[in-house]
Amino acid sequence: MRPFEDAVAILVVLTTDLRDHHRDAFDAAMPDLLRLTRGKASALAYVRRIVAVELNSPHNPQWQVSAGEFERRRQQVFLGLSAQTQ
Repeated sequence: MRPFEDAVAILVVLTTDLRDHHRDAFDAAMPDLLRLTRGKASALAYVRRIVAVELNSPHNPQWQVSAGEFERRRQQVFLGLSAQTQ
């Protein structure tokens, strides 16, 4: 499960700690991280559960990312996970 744990940790850090002007880095990394779970139902469920816990909290003003960009990234992560189950 280690690659998935690493991917989740990286995804959460990218979502919350990359400054707004690093949007391209986030957008480029997210598909690669989500690709790790493709075709693996148990891994996908694990990733969803952890990401939901980490990203369903309200925006923290101590994060490097603004509230608006956090919401955009959060939605992108959840849409990416949803697309894998269709």
